[in-house]
Formats: sequence, C-alpha cells, structure tokens
Amino acid sequence: MCLKKYFFGALFLLFFFAVFSQNIRVGLLTNHSISSINFSSPSGNYFLYADGKLLDSIDKSTDLAITAEKDSFEIHSSKKNYGIFFKIVLKADSTQKNIFFKLKFQNLIVTEKKYEGDLEITEKASALQLVNVLGIEKYLAGVVESEAGRRKNREYYKVQAIICRTYVLSNLGRHQSDGFDLCDEVHCQAYNGMSTDTVISNAINATKGLVLVDNNSNLIVAAFHSNCGGETLNSEDVWALPTTYLKSVKDTFCIHQPNAHWRKMIPEKAWQNYMNEKQKNNFSNTYDSLKDNNSLYYNDNGIAIPTRIIRADWHLKSAFFTLKNVNDSVIELDGKGYGHRVGLCQEGAMEMTKLGYSYLQILHFYYTNVTIVNRSSISFFKDNQPKKENGTSTF
Repeated sequence: MCLKKYFFGALFLLFFFAVFSQNIRVGLLTNHSISSINFSSPSGNYFLYADGKLLDSIDKSTDLAITAEKDSFEIHSSKKNYGIFFKIVLKADSTQKNIFFKLKFQNLIVTEKKYEGDLEITEKASALQLVNVLGIEKYLAGVVESEAGRRKNREYYKVQAIICRTYVLSNLGRHQSDGFDLCDEVHCQAYNGMSTDTVISNAINATKGLVLVDNNSNLIVAAFHSNCGGETLNSEDVWALPTTYLKSVKDTFCIHQPNAHWRKMIPEKAWQNYMNEKQKNNFSNTYDSLKDNNSLYYNDNGIAIPTRIIRADWHLKSAFFTLKNVNDSVIELDGKGYGHRVGLCQEGAMEMTKLGYSYLQILHFYYTNVTIVNRSSISFFKDNQPKKENGTSTF
C-alpha cells in the first residue's frame, strides 16, 4: 500500500513539474513585415546557434544585426560577419538568473522591446519570423501587464493572471500551422514583452497554476473586456455559443469608470445611406427603433440588424447604444461600455478590488458555475478517471 502511494505521489510530482516547466512559443509582431532587427543581451550571455551549429556566445558587449536576404538572412556585429543562414536560435545561458534580451526594430512605432527566454528566427515571405520561447508563467507576467496596464491593485492582477492563464492553456497550438503556439496580438492575448512590475510578478506567483473550469472540469473560455456599461451579456448573445458560465450579470461597479459612457456623432446622410444599403432602400428614416441601450438588434420596417454588426461597421466602442436625431444633419449615438461585454468587466473588477473584494469573489461574480483549481490536478485526475465502455466504468 505504501509503495502504491509512493508511486502515485511521485507520478503526480513529475506531472506537476512537467506542466509548469512547460515553455510556450509566441510569435512576435506577426502583423508586421520585419526586414531587420538588432539583438542585444544587457543582462547576461546568449548562445548563438545558426543552422544547428553553435557559432558564438553573445555577451552584453556585443550587438547583433540580423537582416533578411530573400529566403535567408545575414548575421553580423561590429566585430564580426557571421555569414548567411536559414535558421537562428539565440538561447539564454541557463546558469544565469534574470537574463533577458533586447530587440530594436526599424520602421515600427515601438522601436525597442525586452523579452525573457529564447529567440528563434526563421524566414517567412522574405521577412524575419520571430518566435519567443519562454516559460508560461514568465509569459503571463508580460500578458497581464499588457492587458491590464501598470499601477493596478495586486488583487486585480491575481484576477487577470488566472483568466489569462486559463486562456493560454486552453489555446495552446492555436497558431501551430504558423510555427508557434500563440501570437502577441489581441487575436490571442496582447503581449508586449517582459514585465518588470514586482506587483504583477507577486500576483503571478500567488496564483501559480490556478485556472477556471466549468462543471465538467474543462477549461472555460475566459472572456473579458474593458467595461460592460452596467450589464454583461450571455455568450450566445454575441457569439452564438451558449455556455453555462458566461451569463449576463448586472454590474454596478463599472458604471462610473472611464469607459462607462461614450458618444458618437454621425452625419445624417451617411447614416441614411448606410441604413438604405442594409435595408435594401427600405429605411423608414425614423430613429425610434433603438430606444433600449441593451437591445441586440436595430429593427426597422421588419428588418433586424444585429447591433454588433453596426458596432463593427462604425468602429463603435460597444454595441450598447441608443440613437437620436439631434438636428436635420446629425445623428447622435449615446453608448455605454467598451468591448464585447461578455465575461469579466475589467473596470468593474478593478473597482471591486478597491472596495475590498477578493480575487475569488470577483471571479465568481463575473463567471457563473465555475471552479478555481490548480491546472495540474485537473489534468492528472482527468487523465486517470475511469473509462466507460458500453455504459460501464472500467479501470
């Protein structure tokens, strides 16, 4: 009996360390065509591998220039020209702590970024494809800072850490065909490089491994947005995807926050042309059909247009608005909230932390019928659950 307990205990520990030592591959600046970069390592040594061979050790005194050359790229520094290669790996010296690298870009609004972990470079469409390889928890620190900003309450960073971790683990491999797991854009999660905020790193460590699961112990779709305007939406209202946990909740915590209200003025003629196009020249020229801010459709002459479509077409902050004719030439859209309004409202959650609510209370307020558990325990026990054959459980 003791031997059996020892075996399963050892197995659990091995699984635990496998989960949390797991690296993630993040595609960097995937919406840009990058022809050249400058690589430097201000904090320690990196090993330069090219086409599978170790070329050099790069210390803080050396900057590398890497430039795309059709289907390959050239590497050189002020001291040396390394030549033409097809794949580069810059690997951090694992014996050194707190090591990071710096990338400088040309022709980008952001000219410089810092990253932890390793960097892989290959060619794609005559440009550099950059992939940052690092541990999930370190990646999360950068994501939390990018998604939530700096100088926030530590309790709120715990909230953001758990929902971002849940997203990462449920979406690994989303860009597998591109050669990495996730991109650094909002298509996946915003990631602008390493975080130096100790409050964020403390929140990451305090919630290490914690994720949100539904009643079937599956990772949830941990949706969040900036401000719901006073009420979140059911997931099926926006994505035609019903869930047991993304349910509408009344939210009074966000209604006085910066993104709670917005207005947009549209020339009446432009609005009429838009509606005639949508309504096939059957627009009634009235503006009474959207009196309820929370209506999901704009109804006119028997034709219903989803407000989420109007939001996308007019680049509105939300699909939560009313409209009125201000005068003969201007239509006013009076709106609430910012984002899709499904799941957690960030500004509402931030206000809740200021009022003393814990991260557990906040997560259970915005996500219904969920459990907060350690990721390692889910995988271990789900993988070891009895299998069913013809309705009978077997081991």
